[in-house]
Amino acid sequence: MTILLLSTPSVLFASEKTLTLVYKDIGKPPYMQVSPDNSGLYLEMMEKAAQKIGFELEVIRLPKKRTYIFLEEGHADLYASGEFREYRSKFLFYFPNGLKRESHYYGLTHDNIPEITSISQLNNHNLIWMVELGSTWPKLAKYSL
Repeated sequence: MTILLLSTPSVLFASEKTLTLVYKDIGKPPYMQVSPDNSGLYLEMMEKAAQKIGFELEVIRLPKKRTYIFLEEGHADLYASGEFREYRSKFLFYFPNGLKRESHYYGLTHDNIPEITSISQLNNHNLIWMVELGSTWPKLAKYSL
């Protein structure tokens, strides 16, 4: 897991020392609750880090795809635990945050569908995969076929 940091001149030279954290509005408890509740590990971790360098932290909750637009356009500075993507590294700096997370994914299918063990098997059974808007998993699935 990594923390994404975008250094923009407006933040570095602003008279108001505020860093803006964007995070998906659907949340990921216990790391951050569903919007508008910002509580959780990410808020505590980012607030403490911001305070250590003399900054305040502002949190903006948006759909995931828009969070990355905000980061790319310089309207936000931080996103907690984003996955590395080459194309995003043009405007984001990735560094480890020390968290080790294990994610479990569940799917619902008819009982005549055998167990799915890889993304590429979805097309074999004419299944529809629904994921949050802005997720990079569909791109990975497309290229794994």
